Amino acid sequence: MSRLIIQIVINALAILIAAYLVPGIVFDGSVWKLLLAGLALGIANSWVKPFLNLISLPLIIITFGLFTVVVNMAVLSFVALFIPELSIQGLASAFWGVLVISLTNYALGFLLEKE
Repeated sequence: MSRLIIQIVINALAILIAAYLVPGIVFDGSVWKLLLAGLALGIANSWVKPFLNLISLPLIIITFGLFTVVVNMAVLSFVALFIPELSIQGLASAFWGVLVISLTNYALGFLLEKE
């Protein structure tokens, strides 16, 4: 249970960092809405993303895995549809947002695993 809460907080921080660093990604909500966005991103990553990866498997194989960035952009845009406080304007913003969120998740997950 505590691992789930930690992952939600890491997702929320990643969204906040992406909103700060990437022009075109805006989050203008409270801390609770940010945690809700982190929860929504976690749910989308565990339920929607595997389905999209399965559907796009031929493209993922042809592009040697690079199409997974497009899948991640779709998942982030999907989450933004359900969280009104999170807006993503344009494909470039979604691309850089996915990169920032992925790197933040990786770095914070790596730091927390060491403990």
